[in-house]
This record gives sequence, C-alpha cells and structure tokens, in this order.
Amino acid sequence: MKTVSFSAYCLNRILIVIRLPFSICRAVFHVIAPCIWPTGYYRGIRTLDFNRETRSSFSQKINEALALIEHNDPRRFERVRREIRLIVYDRWRIVPLPPGAYFPLAKACLINLKRFDFSKHPQFQTALLADLIVHEATHGHLRRKRSLDLSQVEVSRVEALCNKEEGRLLLKLGFDLRGFDMSKDRNKTDPRYLEHWGEYFDKLP
Repeated sequence: MKTVSFSAYCLNRILIVIRLPFSICRAVFHVIAPCIWPTGYYRGIRTLDFNRETRSSFSQKINEALALIEHNDPRRFERVRREIRLIVYDRWRIVPLPPGAYFPLAKACLINLKRFDFSKHPQFQTALLADLIVHEATHGHLRRKRSLDLSQVEVSRVEALCNKEEGRLLLKLGFDLRGFDMSKDRNKTDPRYLEHWGEYFDKLP
C-alpha cells in the first residue's frame, strides 16, 4: 500500500492553495476568450488562435486531427470530447518544452503547432497531432478519476499511461511503434521514425 509522508502531504496542499487563484483566473480566461476572439468548432470542441493570420489553418489542422481520431478510434474520441472543451494555439511556448499541456479546471489543451512540420509528410504529422490530443485528454481522464500526488513516481506513472494511450491510437492507424520509447519526446522527431512511418502513412488511401 502506498504511503505519503506528512511533509509531502502538507506540501501538496500548500501548492494547491497557491495555485488556486491562478487556476481560477486561467479557467475564467478560457471561458471568456472564445466570446472575444473568433473560434473554430468541431463536435463540441472549440479551437482558439489569437493570431488572425494563422487562425484558419490552426483550426483546420486541429479539426483534421480530431476527425482522424473520431473515424479510427470512436472510444478515445469520446474521451477527448469529454475532457477537452477548448484547444488553444500556444505560440509563446519555448520550443524545447513539451508540445502540449492540459488544464483541468478549464478543460483546455494548449498545443504548440510549431513542433509539427507539415511541409513533410503532412498526413503523418496530422496523425502525430491526433496522438498528442489523445495524450492530453488522457491526462484529463486520470485527473478526473482520482486524486494525484506530486511524487515523481506518480508523475512518471501518469506519463507512462498517457504514452500507452498514444501508442494504442497509432496502432489503430497501422503504426507499430515497438523499438521507439514514446516517453522520450526526441524519438517523435527521430528521422528514421518520421521517414519510415511518414512515407507509409502518406501512401494510404
């Protein structure tokens, strides 16, 4: 049975209190923002991009990724619909950081589209984008189902579960990812990975 030290318990509660005002403001922002800026819409999920020049293309790419999930994995698509209400173009994120983030209070997902190179194997990049959306929705599912502590072991376990869901979606698309550790983000930009599966996916009808 897992035990948590009293100090770790107190730290967890203190951090929750510290983050609460910011989390509430962020949640309110994600609710109000779509009322101010034009948004895209797909099956109950809104897309938001503050840049007018890229707004249409961002919405189109997100919609294509959502459609890919819906048509190939309806069960995981229902999870996406349940856990994500808003997808925002996170253009201010520093490149080395992960390409996505999930905020449970707002049921919002932030995606840095700059991490996807649609100039090469665009269909495969759409599959990777769909994969990321499933990953973030899984974070929402796990947060809603149970209380998570701040231990590194728990964080690692949650990431492992999210990565497994990524792999399960890609398997439905015909990708055998054995040999690639999905927990390492650099593997998703491995030239062998992109060339082999990108060429395969682009040949599909």
